[in-house]
Amino acid sequence: MKKILMLITLFFLSFNVISQTIIWSEDFESYSDGTQNTTKWTTNANNCDADGVPGTSADNYWGTRTTAGDKEFCCEDIEGLTCCGSQGASDNVWLSEDIDISGYSEVSVSIDMRAEGNMECNTCGSGEDLFNVEYRIDGGSWVNFLSICGFGDGESIIQCVSTPTGSILNIRVLLGNQANSEEYYFDDIIVFEDNCFTPLPVELLYFTGEYDEEDGKNVLNWVTVSETNNDYFLIQHSTDGFNWVTIKKVNGMGNTTDMTEYEEVFRTNNEIDYYRLKQVDFDGKWGYHPVVTINKKIEEPIKINYYDLMGKKINHNNLNGLTIKESIYQNGIIKKEKIFFH
Repeated sequence: MKKILMLITLFFLSFNVISQTIIWSEDFESYSDGTQNTTKWTTNANNCDADGVPGTSADNYWGTRTTAGDKEFCCEDIEGLTCCGSQGASDNVWLSEDIDISGYSEVSVSIDMRAEGNMECNTCGSGEDLFNVEYRIDGGSWVNFLSICGFGDGESIIQCVSTPTGSILNIRVLLGNQANSEEYYFDDIIVFEDNCFTPLPVELLYFTGEYDEEDGKNVLNWVTVSETNNDYFLIQHSTDGFNWVTIKKVNGMGNTTDMTEYEEVFRTNNEIDYYRLKQVDFDGKWGYHPVVTINKKIEEPIKINYYDLMGKKINHNNLNGLTIKESIYQNGIIKKEKIFFH
C-alpha cells in the first residue's frame, strides 16, 4: 500500500456575512416568476437536446421561481452547459452587472445553492449535471470558487470566497442539468466588505489520503476529537489542485466530545488526485481542511520495526511467542502502530 501525505490541523475556518457591510446583493424577491434578465444581471441559456426552448415550462425552466415562499433562480432540464461542449461557457450563464468595489481593502462574495432531484456526475448524454460559480476582477480571467458535479436530492451549500481588490467585480453562474427531472437553484448572492473567515468549533485531529495498490483505490481517513454544531462534510476532488468538484456528502455527528473516525473510498484512473474536506455546520458556516495529495507514481519506502513492551527493538526473526509492538515508518515518520501477540 502506498501512503501519501498526512496533514494535521486543529481548527477549520468559516464565514458569517450578517455583520458585514453589504456592497451588492441579489435575493430575487422583487421579480415575478420567470424573470430572466434585469438591470442588475443578464442571462443566456441554450437547451441543446431540442425538447423545448429555455423558458418557464415545467420541463424547461430558466429564470426566477417561487419555492416555499422564497424566490430563487432555477435551472430545470436546461442542458446547454452540460451537452453542448463546443459552445463553451457562454451557454447557461447568469451574469451580474459591473459591481463597484473600488475603495474597499477586503471584498468577499457568498452564494447559496441547492439541488432537487437525483443529480448525476456522468458524461454528456447520460445525465451530466454541473453547477459552477466564478468571479473576475477588472475584466480579467474568470476564477472558479464553487464547482459541483452531481449532488444529492435536497442538498444545499453556502459558499464564500474572498477576492483580490480592484475596481470592478463580476460574478457569473454556469449551470445545466439533463436526462431527468432535476433542478438547480441559487439565491442570496452577496458582495460584502471584509473577508469570509472566522473560527469554526470543530476539532480535527488529522486528514490523510492513501493509495491502496492491492485494491486499486484511494482511501481517505479523518478523525475529529470533538464536533460542535457539525452538520456534514463535503469531499471535494481535483485533478490539478485548482479546480474542485464536490463528489460526496458525509453526515457529521452534530455535537459530540467523543473521537469520531471517518473513512471514504474512491477509484480513479488518475496518476495524481487531490482531495480536500469542506465542513459545514447547521448555521451554514463552513471551512476547508488543507489539501491531501495522492500520487500513484511515487513509491515511498516503508520500514517496519518490532519492539517488546519495554521498548527494546527485536529482530524480526525472533518474534514467536511474544507480545510485541509493530511500528511502520515512512520517511522517518510513524504511520501506523499496533500491538499484537505473535
